[in-house]
Formats: sequence, structure tokens, C-alpha cells
Amino acid sequence: MHRISGIRPCSQNQLLPDTYRNQDPPVETSAARVEALNEESEEIAIYLIRRHTGLTNGEIGKIFKMKAQAVSKAGIKIERLVKENGKISNQVNK
Repeated sequence: MHRISGIRPCSQNQLLPDTYRNQDPPVETSAARVEALNEESEEIAIYLIRRHTGLTNGEIGKIFKMKAQAVSKAGIKIERLVKENGKISNQVNK
């Protein structure tokens, strides 16, 4: 590693604003976005399985490790979104 004259090494704490020193870095909002997208993708998958197979909510629940009531709720949520949102309707009806 080369040293540049006139520049001294510093720690990460010296680079952070005072409010973040000696604290964990702030949580990225992108992590929450990814989680929301994953949840919506799972709900769409449930909707499609309900629509195109003869599986019961209980059987679908075993696939997704959730209760039959949660499967029903997810399916109903996406059914409503499909009716209200043309973009989602186009995605699931391709």
C-alpha cells in the first residue's frame, strides 16, 4: 500500500457524522423494500396456484409454511389488486 504525503490514515468513526459514531450504522430502507417485494411475490404465487390448480388453502399453506387462513387472505388481497391495478393484472394474466 502506498502512502500519499500529507494524508494521514483515519478510522471509520472519524468519517461518520457525530450522530453515528459509536452506533450501529442506520438500516437501509432498501432492505424493507426487498422484504415487501418478496412478500408481494409470494402472494402473487399463492394467487396463481389457487387459480390454476386444485390445491386447497391448507395444501398451499404447507408449501409456503403458513396457515390456510393466511393463504386465503393473501389470495384475496391479490385478487383485489388484480381488479384494481391494470399493471398487476397484466403481470399475472400473461
